[in-house]
Amino acid sequence: MKRAAVWLVFVAYFAWGCGDDGDGNSLSRPQITATPTATSTVQPTPSPTPQAAQHDHILLGSHHAGGGELMAHFDFAQGFAELTDQQCIGGQGDACAGGTIVYSGTSPAFETVGDEDAEEHLQPLLPGTRVRLEIVAIDAGVQVQFGGVVLDRAGQSVVLGDAPFHVHGTWQLVLSASVDPTHGSYAVTFRFVAEGSTYEPSSPYTLRLAVADDHHAAALASGG
Repeated sequence: MKRAAVWLVFVAYFAWGCGDDGDGNSLSRPQITATPTATSTVQPTPSPTPQAAQHDHILLGSHHAGGGELMAHFDFAQGFAELTDQQCIGGQGDACAGGTIVYSGTSPAFETVGDEDAEEHLQPLLPGTRVRLEIVAIDAGVQVQFGGVVLDRAGQSVVLGDAPFHVHGTWQLVLSASVDPTHGSYAVTFRFVAEGSTYEPSSPYTLRLAVADDHHAAALASGG
């Protein structure tokens, strides 16, 4: 009896689903439209390409091969020593209130010119030539440091090295935290002297120091 009932239900369903579509009184099978689920594709974020540390150089050589005046190759008119780091001394808070800020940077460096970079009036120095950096004039607050030697007055000097060499010093500006270094002009004038040689001292060169704006803005964000 149960088996017969099931058979009747199956027959009825089959007959309803297969009705003549041309007959207006016939019933049509309901159509089920599937809505596809959107697939979120996550695009990978490209990793930034690491940049090699960049710094400028003051190239040192001589006016002619084996002698003449010491020469420096650098765009002193447009170039400058960019002070990218800062240190608060004796101050409080992010603004270094009541303290002193030391702005510093290591570019440009000093490097003797090689044969591949030699020019008509910038010839390589003889090997072993000892070169000294001598301060001619320096603005208040400006310092030049090589190791434990700090130059902050005219007449002071430091040995850069024996040719060939490539050395980094530290250009520094020491100011009260309440002073905006981007509104002032700070520079140091120096010359190069070759010890115990026939090379003549160079002409004076003036290098400007510039503090990166964002560093000072961060230091004074709290109302300095």
